[in-house]
Amino acid sequence: MLSSAFSSANMKKEDEIANNPEISLLKTAESSVLPKANMDGKSPREIYLFSNFLSDAEVITFKSEAFDRLNDSRKNLIANGLSPLVCNLIGNISINTERTCFLLLLDAMIHCYKILAKRRFLLQTEWVQLQYPMIVLSKIRELFLPGEFICENSRSKRKLPVNLMVKDRLLAHILCLAIILDYENISLPITPWAKELGAAEPKITKMATALGCNVIAATAAEGVRLGTLRIARLVGPPQKSKKRFSGRSTAGRGR
Repeated sequence: MLSSAFSSANMKKEDEIANNPEISLLKTAESSVLPKANMDGKSPREIYLFSNFLSDAEVITFKSEAFDRLNDSRKNLIANGLSPLVCNLIGNISINTERTCFLLLLDAMIHCYKILAKRRFLLQTEWVQLQYPMIVLSKIRELFLPGEFICENSRSKRKLPVNLMVKDRLLAHILCLAIILDYENISLPITPWAKELGAAEPKITKMATALGCNVIAATAAEGVRLGTLRIARLVGPPQKSKKRFSGRSTAGRGR
């Protein structure tokens, strides 16, 4: 009887969360929304690994293509559709060509999220128009969009239903990858990313906090340079652990 009461209460709470876009699953660090975290990492740079996004074999397969696509001026890259925020993360890709694979994946994830920002489906025509390497598109389908494009009736266009959990999972992985690609600071400016993704700043803040970030006020210099009042900085693993790190690590060079 007691077990049944608890079960009923839990189901009611789950329904409330699922039906409330503001709550979603942001408060649950153990949920399937967040990337896999290394809870035993000794520094913030060791919490989220690049292998969450692409395997070594996948990187080797298309790093030359990714490098060729990103080895251009900022002006040309943006003119060709690359997100300005991804451009900000490029750095010297000649030193580490593998980095370009993750930058290109991040740009594709951003593009998909912007399509899905105001609705819960992706049209097949939109998907086939995406101009990214096949490995990038396959990885996005694998991680976020594993379903099939369907027609609801004879007059409708083929589309892939996308629920709120999938959208939040995509958002969490976008923010996580952006943070670890900023290897020097392991951080993310809130305002520019909220604008780029068409998301409210509180949603970005909650997701960054769920990932294990502290959200702090930007210094005057950071505010001018980054165009933000607040910065999310990864300090440790998600909320399941009380362990937190401070300061900058001397861990080896990242991607």
